[in-house]
Amino acid sequence: MPIELILYLAMFIVGGGLQLYSTWGWNQWPARWVPLVPWLLLFMVMLLNAGCATREAPPPEPPLPTPVLCAAPAGMTGQEPGPDRPEGEITQRDVAAYLIELHRWGWRGWRRLESVRAHAEACASNAQQPTTDEPRE
Repeated sequence: MPIELILYLAMFIVGGGLQLYSTWGWNQWPARWVPLVPWLLLFMVMLLNAGCATREAPPPEPPLPTPVLCAAPAGMTGQEPGPDRPEGEITQRDVAAYLIELHRWGWRGWRRLESVRAHAEACASNAQQPTTDEPRE
C-alpha cells in the first residue's frame, strides 16, 4: 500500500472525527460547512504532496562509442593441419622427427596468434585516432 494512500486514509479518519466532534460538541459551526472539513484537509494534503512529486529531468545519456570491427583476415585464423603421427614400426628417430615437427607446428601457431593480436591492436589504435571529420583535442 503506497504511503500516500495511508496518509489519505488517516486524513479521512481525522477529518471524520473532527466533523463528528464539531457537529456534536461545538454547535457554533454552521452545519453545512462541517461535511467539507475532510475534503478540505484531503485537498490541502494533495496540494502539498503534489509539490514533492516533481523532479528534474535526468541528464541525457552520452552517445555510445562507435563499435570497432577488427576481424583478422581468414588466412591468419585458418587452422594448419598438425604433423602426421608415425605408424607401423616406430624407431626413436621417427619419434624424434615427429616431436620436432610437432614443436615447429606449435611454434608457427603461436606466431600466427601473435600476428592476429598485433593486427587487432593496430586496428583498434587506428580506430581511436581522430579522422578528418572529427575535431581534434
